[in-house]
Amino acid sequence: MRNNTTLGGHLVVNLELDSSPDSTAARAVPSLRPPVAPVDAFRHVLYVFPLSLRYDSQKVFPKARNLCVELQVRDSDAVDARSLPALHDDASPDASTAASSATTRHNVNPDFNEEFKVSLPTQHSEKLHLLFTFFHISCKKE
Repeated sequence: MRNNTTLGGHLVVNLELDSSPDSTAARAVPSLRPPVAPVDAFRHVLYVFPLSLRYDSQKVFPKARNLCVELQVRDSDAVDARSLPALHDDASPDASTAASSATTRHNVNPDFNEEFKVSLPTQHSEKLHLLFTFFHISCKKE
């Protein structure tokens, strides 16, 4: 029992039994699993999976080829309204105000593979909505 470890102030010990028929000795092995903690906050989580964009039928900007999508959570319809910090990713524990997808080069009808994780507020107004903004990324040197 000399190899005991502590994780977050908790003693973590795993016991392994020797599989040989003549040995019944147990030895302590440190665990790599973090201790289990109770959930202390309530959140509504919405997972958004944009699938594809069919942009080839529009006539306003026919040269758009490198398309990406940006997602924001808004609580107002005003043009100058700020986005809510409600989008989460695996890289950062803090919430961000916007999340965007990857861009496929020279594809008018891109398929997206992103997962957007949105924390919805428990108290919300009737104007709470998701805003999808589509961008053309220029590859030309200027």
